[in-house]
Amino acid sequence: MRTSLAEAQTPYLSVRASGRGGLRLAALRHQTGRFSLGKIGLALALVLVALPVVLATIYYVFLASPVFTSESRFVVRSTVEASPLDLGSELSGKDGGKSIGGLGGGLGNLAGAADGLTGGSQTGMQDPFVVSSYMMSPEITNLLDRDGWLRRQFSSTTIDYWSRLDEHASQEELFAYWRRHVTAAVDRRSNTLQLRVRAYSPEAAQEIATRALGLAERMIAEITRRQREDTLALARAEVVGAEARYEKSGLKLQQLRRTTRIVEPAQETKAAVTTLLRLIYERIRARTEVLTLERLAGNSAPGRAELLATISGLDAQIKEANGRLTGDSDGKSVLSAVASLEELELERRFAQGMLTVAANVFDRARREAEHRSSFLLVYLEPTRPAESREPNIWASIAFVAALAGIAWLFCVTAAAITLDQIG
Repeated sequence: MRTSLAEAQTPYLSVRASGRGGLRLAALRHQTGRFSLGKIGLALALVLVALPVVLATIYYVFLASPVFTSESRFVVRSTVEASPLDLGSELSGKDGGKSIGGLGGGLGNLAGAADGLTGGSQTGMQDPFVVSSYMMSPEITNLLDRDGWLRRQFSSTTIDYWSRLDEHASQEELFAYWRRHVTAAVDRRSNTLQLRVRAYSPEAAQEIATRALGLAERMIAEITRRQREDTLALARAEVVGAEARYEKSGLKLQQLRRTTRIVEPAQETKAAVTTLLRLIYERIRARTEVLTLERLAGNSAPGRAELLATISGLDAQIKEANGRLTGDSDGKSVLSAVASLEELELERRFAQGMLTVAANVFDRARREAEHRSSFLLVYLEPTRPAESREPNIWASIAFVAALAGIAWLFCVTAAAITLDQIG
């Protein structure tokens, strides 16, 4: 490939040849003057900085709708009358507490554990996080927009196009819009809640906050009602279970008494032992008389045969009485029957104590349910803003200018690098 003399004498000429032939890509610095960094920077400034700032100024000064903020502060409070169950001393002194080994004291401890069933000394729901979570849930937007009211507040034609909600928006879009305009913050130190509602008119902001508080109060009342019903249902179930156990133990005790024909175990045992001892005493006396006669008159003493027959009869009675007391060939005995009766009697008394505890717990739960109440204590009613604090025109324009400046600086830096590679 040949180069002309004029081209050879032209300064700063760069030539690259391809395998196909003589394709030349040349650039001269005096020819690239129209693409100098200064001119490129000016063009980028007009497009990336001046134009966005002008558009932002036109929007925020002439088009943007004013935003009004309504604020409310409140706290959640619950009241309930609660007194601990103290049945230990009462049960220890009833139905022979000593005979059942301190059963009353054990039931007293059980009654103390039963305090948890009705809440004990708790003051109920005081956690504002429950209300805060409800305020920022889709449920509240569904209730507020049940008749389309909430949607109308945010999709009015008086609101500028870029700020208002589409009137055909879905529930998910409405909820996302709600989260951008409503905040429910909890102050952990004072345990209070702050509700802030942003809307495009003072009346709308105040009305939205007022209706949201009303729904929160309804939610708290519903939670209290369910808690009351659940507590009463659980206490009633405990009473039913205790009654069934008491009736079952009583039936088992009655059945065993009919089988053994023992009504009072202690008296029956005493009578059986007394009979056995009497028979043993009579045998000893008869045997003593036999020995006395044998010493005086020998084996042919008158009356000796009758005494031996009496001793034989006493031996049979003693064997029968001893078998009835300690157990015969059938395995039946007064002692085993008494032990079974005592065991069932202990079970019956325990079931009776459980029934007493369950009945007291149910009565307490019923009284607490009648006096339980939860409410919102609002110490700052939803305010009606007198003026709009949003949008902050100059701060918004400055923010757009800052972003545009960063974009311009990035592009100018990239242009400078590119020109340096070309040059």
